[in-house]
Amino acid sequence: MCPLIKLNKSGIMKSTANTFFALLFGLLLVTSLDVTQAQSREDAILAFNEGLEKVQSGSRAEAIESFKKAIQISNSVGSEADDIRGRAQSQVPRLQLAIASDLYRERRFEEAIQSFQQAREYAQRFGESQIQRAAEGNIPIIYLVMGNNEYRGGNQEKALEYYNKSLEQNPNNPKPHYQKGLVFRAQDNIDEALNSFDRAIQLALQTGDDQTEREAEAAARDMLVFRSAKLIEAGQARRAIPLLERSLQYDSEHAAAYYRMAEAHNLMGNWDQAISAANESLRYEKGGRVDRAKIYFELGTAYKNKGNVQLACDNFAQAAFGSFRSAAEHQIEHELKCNGGTR
Repeated sequence: MCPLIKLNKSGIMKSTANTFFALLFGLLLVTSLDVTQAQSREDAILAFNEGLEKVQSGSRAEAIESFKKAIQISNSVGSEADDIRGRAQSQVPRLQLAIASDLYRERRFEEAIQSFQQAREYAQRFGESQIQRAAEGNIPIIYLVMGNNEYRGGNQEKALEYYNKSLEQNPNNPKPHYQKGLVFRAQDNIDEALNSFDRAIQLALQTGDDQTEREAEAAARDMLVFRSAKLIEAGQARRAIPLLERSLQYDSEHAAAYYRMAEAHNLMGNWDQAISAANESLRYEKGGRVDRAKIYFELGTAYKNKGNVQLACDNFAQAAFGSFRSAAEHQIEHELKCNGGTR
């Protein structure tokens, strides 16, 4: 049973000893009572105790109303009830924050946002700055979660709406910008995607969010490499080069970007540039022979067109693995007629 503030027949208040409840609510003992204000002060105490009982029974919303009633009565009593008013005021925003947190855990996001907003209002009114910061910090997080849910569900415009709401509450969080980049990427809006990824990276660097920085850089890089590959397949190698060059700004050691650059330069007849890019790709490629085969094939192609048969043969031999085996062997045996055939 919670320790209520008790009144004796002469109007002197007593408090039962209960360490747990005292720690939970930070109560102070009331030691005196002005007889001339006994009834009004008593009413404030009764309302406060009623709030405590409702907290113990799990009725937080009702407890808030009781504490607000205690505050109202204390205000009418005046300075003699300042202690009761102070205690009640400290409970209201805390209880509202707890209600909001429960709603969030129950994934009742819209209600949770309203409840956190109410907690923020109470905290501002009663001077509870710590509670205010906690409430304000949770609102943009919930909008971000709601946006992620919409994004995963394919509702891109709704996702953007929630990400923007999150940024309205906290414009310095890099995560909503990163998520916006993913939405724009899905919409094939490269410029807006890159703008969002760049902003995410900038804010991540400022706030020390290493994970979001890495994710945004990788997303921007991979989007550009993928788009360049499509352009190369469509016979637009020249348009692919600037995208690949920009991708290297996000990751200067990305083997796939250098490979695509070698491929594009070969298609454009830029043999030296193709060789340079392919060698960089080999430098950063961490895979085995099968992964490296395509890079060696581009090297072989460049050296063949430069008229260096020996280096062409050597590189096509290194390319004769996996899906490139047949094409490389054809070059070795029929096009270049390398000595000794396949190596």
